Amino acid sequence: MTQIYLIIFAFLVLIFVIGRRLFLNKKTVHFQKELEKEQKKIKRVETKMKKREREERIEEQRKANNEENIQRNIAHINSFLRKAELHIARDEYPEATKLLVQVLALDDDNRLANERLAYVYLKTNQYKKAELIYKKLTTLFPKDSLYYANLGHTYFNQKKYKEAVKTYEKSLQLDSNKPERFAQLGRAYLLLRNYENALEKFTHAHRQDLRNADYMLLIAETHLKNQDPIKARELLHKILEYEPYNQDAKALLKEILELL
Repeated sequence: MTQIYLIIFAFLVLIFVIGRRLFLNKKTVHFQKELEKEQKKIKRVETKMKKREREERIEEQRKANNEENIQRNIAHINSFLRKAELHIARDEYPEATKLLVQVLALDDDNRLANERLAYVYLKTNQYKKAELIYKKLTTLFPKDSLYYANLGHTYFNQKKYKEAVKTYEKSLQLDSNKPERFAQLGRAYLLLRNYENALEKFTHAHRQDLRNADYMLLIAETHLKNQDPIKARELLHKILEYEPYNQDAKALLKEILELL
């Protein structure tokens, strides 16, 4: 009996050992799988980190290249502008135009380049081109009255008097202390045969610059066109009291005296 118990005990021990080994093997396999999963996760994280680092290096290089290009462009722009100013001072407008166009190719919204190119177009009677640039400048800098005034000049010289009136009015809304702009607005009204408004604007210009005989002469001309030669004559006499050699006033007075 003792021997049988020993055999049974040995068999149970064997089963326990085998079971324990199977259990440990199963745990080991499970742990191995879990370890592999974690290693894959770590690898994925490392891959993402490497990708992110690579993208950051590329972005840093791109920014550095952009900054380098920006600095290079600024140097070119400043050089082109200096040369353009010299050409403008010498009335060498074609050469100045080429340089200013190059600046705008690098920086289309460059304020000084747009200003100077528009000025060149005005000086060379290229009013349509000047109009387009001043339209852009009024969009970029809507509080600058000068751009509206110059846009009005482009319209005026293209005989677009209604558009000129609107633009001069906008300029004066922004800055009402420019007598010449009132006079130019009056000229536009005069060509539209709106004599009442023309007289108002010329009178406003004269009040701001009492010594300017040209404004008084414009008022006299408007009175004459408005079928009021008497007022025109009175004003011309006043002009000749201050400027007895004013040939324009003399010529207009002669014309009025012939009518009367």
